[in-house]
Amino acid sequence: MNLLFACIFFVASLLFTIAIILLRLFKNRRENAKKIYQDQIGDFINECLFNEEFDIEAEAERFRAEWLKTNLRRKIAIRQILIFNENLKGESEKQVKRLFYLLRLDQFVFEILKKSAWHQQSRALYVMSELKVLKPALVAPFLHSKIHGVREQAIYYFLKTSDSDPLRFFENLTVELTLWEQLYIQDSLQNVYQGKIPDFSQWLEHPLLSVRLFAIRMIREFSQFENIATLIPMLNHRDPLVRKETIKTLCRLNFEKLPSILLAQFQKEEENVKLEIINAIRSLGTLAMLQDLRSNIKEDENRIALKLLKAEKKLKLLTTE
Repeated sequence: MNLLFACIFFVASLLFTIAIILLRLFKNRRENAKKIYQDQIGDFINECLFNEEFDIEAEAERFRAEWLKTNLRRKIAIRQILIFNENLKGESEKQVKRLFYLLRLDQFVFEILKKSAWHQQSRALYVMSELKVLKPALVAPFLHSKIHGVREQAIYYFLKTSDSDPLRFFENLTVELTLWEQLYIQDSLQNVYQGKIPDFSQWLEHPLLSVRLFAIRMIREFSQFENIATLIPMLNHRDPLVRKETIKTLCRLNFEKLPSILLAQFQKEEENVKLEIINAIRSLGTLAMLQDLRSNIKEDENRIALKLLKAEKKLKLLTTE
């Protein structure tokens, strides 16, 4: 019996070892093949860019027919094109993008969007963004994806490919933006989008609360003083989050009449809005205005009373310096 178990163990170990060796050989072969494909597409792109006698259209058709026969080769070709696109400017960059279409890699990307797993769709959206493949109708449905990575890449696509209206995709949004997505859009507006910054007031009446809050915040971050008059009515908005964000923005924009307006509505406000009112009056108002708030604080509003006390002390220190 022991001999039988020993034989079974030996055979199993041998099979396991052979499987590991075969797997390693397969991976090595695949990596070597990928390196060959990378060199081939790299050499081909260099010929297209720097050989003036090169018939790009004819050679692209030949290369596509002879070499781009598998999905792996197409993916490697796209990766190489992205590398060249990132490092080239001007006419060379345009030529690389042209080659992407001549090799019909755009059709391959579209197929990935329609049929593949979410991580491949995310990658396809990134490719379309970087190469500025203008197919907004194809990308728009991915704004509603339940997969965060896919939705984020769809947002990036519209910001990257836009020349003048980067937030137009807001019209297609039906799901609230997460805080992370709002930060992502802000960062992209500052570091990716190259056109004129839009007037954010156009989104103040958007059906989604997150978009309205984002618009108010961006008016503040991009110092759009021309929107002060548009923001004032938002101080009476039905949603306390909107009122609070509006107070922060008008305060940052140094709206001088803000303290007087806030004094009149302090008593009827919710706690978080009251705390923001105290911040605003401390920044733009006077010590007397802060002291006027005392009579409007209820006995159980300890947090507000403490906030007001700290604001008074700070303002006293500033006025005595």
